[in-house]
Amino acid sequence: MNNFYKIVTFTIADNLDQVKSALFEAGAGELGSYDSCCFVSKGIGQYRPLKGSIPTVGKINVIEQVEEFRIEIICSQAALDSATKAIRAAHCYEEPAIYITSLESQSFKR
Repeated sequence: MNNFYKIVTFTIADNLDQVKSALFEAGAGELGSYDSCCFVSKGIGQYRPLKGSIPTVGKINVIEQVEEFRIEIICSQAALDSATKAIRAAHCYEEPAIYITSLESQSFKR
């Protein structure tokens, strides 16, 4: 029985293809007889870099709003650790947000 997860992360346009490629190389995005599968949507992210941070965009103690892209991708349990490491290695943010949700469906097998 294979367990699958949905990984969600956010990044800016200049980093989007790099993060997606790293996830695909790590084994995420495989769905049945397809690979390189993901869903990307655009939105506005907000944060305030605090003292000691090194923001990619923005200034310390100033609230920043940035156009970001949300990447949603399916991942097998076997590739989950590699995929999360790939996000951190490829991401331009000092602290990338990574959300992982367990999926109950087992219909993603090859």
